[in-house]
Amino acid sequence: MDRINFLISIHRSLGKITVFVAATALSLYCSQESLNNSFFFKREGILSGNYWLLLSGHFSHINTPHLFLNLAAWTLIWLYGWKVCSGFVWTLLFAVSTIGTSLGLLFLVGVDWYSGLSGILHGLLMTVVLLRLFNDRSDYGAWLLFFIICVKLTYESFFQTTFYTANLIGAPVLTEAHLLGLISGIASWLLIICLRAFLTKHKKAPA
Repeated sequence: MDRINFLISIHRSLGKITVFVAATALSLYCSQESLNNSFFFKREGILSGNYWLLLSGHFSHINTPHLFLNLAAWTLIWLYGWKVCSGFVWTLLFAVSTIGTSLGLLFLVGVDWYSGLSGILHGLLMTVVLLRLFNDRSDYGAWLLFFIICVKLTYESFFQTTFYTANLIGAPVLTEAHLLGLISGIASWLLIICLRAFLTKHKKAPA
């Protein structure tokens, strides 16, 4: 039994590690200086049929500081969500956050171009925080993060400024992507809770 549990644990860990490596590798590839501009989220290109830009735009970055700032944030979020997110859940979160943020940028914001993982990262972090709170409402660290995220997004929504980040990466920050990512993250959490409830009910149902 111990050996079976050990193998299950290894299998689950490999799923999480695979998602981490895949997202990191994709970001490194799409952010190469020689290819970077080709992978940006470009409204004109997407509407012309280059739909892959809906995905690649989130993994491309303007420059090295921009890339490593987002990869550092992704690493911390991945570690923070280790206990509550399986490889499947991480994949689902990326899918929902990417689709939600991309469609929002395309049809609601109408931005001409965008690059960077920050929108998706806001969605991932919010989902992880909500999952931790759902599992343990006395998780004060998660409550603190929830409060910080809400304050940050409220500030950005009213003042539309992220001066220090823009200075660091040498480009303006599209705060609308953060809000769209947050909304996508909440949608991801609701989807996961519904899936868990469905699977639990189905598992308990008599054969």
